[in-house]
Amino acid sequence: HVQQVARRTGLPIRLKIAGVPTAVSLDHATCLFRVMQESVQNIVKHAQATQATVRLRGSSKGLGLSVLDNGKGFNVDEMSAHEQGLGLSSMEERLRQLHGVFRIQSRPSQGTKVCAWVPFEVEVT
Repeated sequence: HVQQVARRTGLPIRLKIAGVPTAVSLDHATCLFRVMQESVQNIVKHAQATQATVRLRGSSKGLGLSVLDNGKGFNVDEMSAHEQGLGLSSMEERLRQLHGVFRIQSRPSQGTKVCAWVPFEVEVT
């Protein structure tokens, strides 16, 4: 998907993958794919970026995804629910269902970083 978007839009997107196990549950894979897809689409639509990076990293505890751009950024604290739109809400909800974590870091003129992490197993306490 990343290469397709890069070809279609002309936006250079680097893809970095490290430590990802060969077998990942369909729920985890689908969740992170949708977060990546929505994040890249937001970059194309809103960021006015000249480059982006998608990183997928695995560990013994879970999978982490980060999507970064060098675009115009925005003030996360001043973003209204309407401005967040359905895309960001659905990303958060997907991750919550898998007991994951979702975070956006952005500042005006300094690009944006979307981070998502899902655990492989949920510990019951």
